[in-house]
Amino acid sequence: MALPSAQALLVASPASLGAVAPLLDRQHLRHQTLGDGALERTVLGLFLDEAPRYAADIAAARDLTSWRMAVHTLKGVALNIGAFRLAQLCRVHEHPSFAVDAVRDGAAAELLTMIETTAAAIRTTLVQGDAT
Repeated sequence: MALPSAQALLVASPASLGAVAPLLDRQHLRHQTLGDGALERTVLGLFLDEAPRYAADIAAARDLTSWRMAVHTLKGVALNIGAFRLAQLCRVHEHPSFAVDAVRDGAAAELLTMIETTAAAIRTTLVQGDAT
């Protein structure tokens, strides 16, 4: 699945991103893990284990460098597991035209909410056994 360019995302409101990408693209994850269900579950579990750290790094970012590093790291993880909605939001918030305002205006709350939303979707996937 190709993600829209940063330019395209910049004209979309963060609230509209839900219509653009799934919370968790299991086909992408399956491709990334070569169809190994145990590895899929492990990778998703690692995201859940690390989600508090990602959230803490974003909440603690007080300057542009730490903000971009935290958001870029989260984007990479999200892209790897197929959490494309989270990745798109990260793309928007790491773009130079958004990053300064994001730190100043406390846009971290939006990312923190999406981290938790993504984590909830992953927990549901794991409980239902959808990661096979």
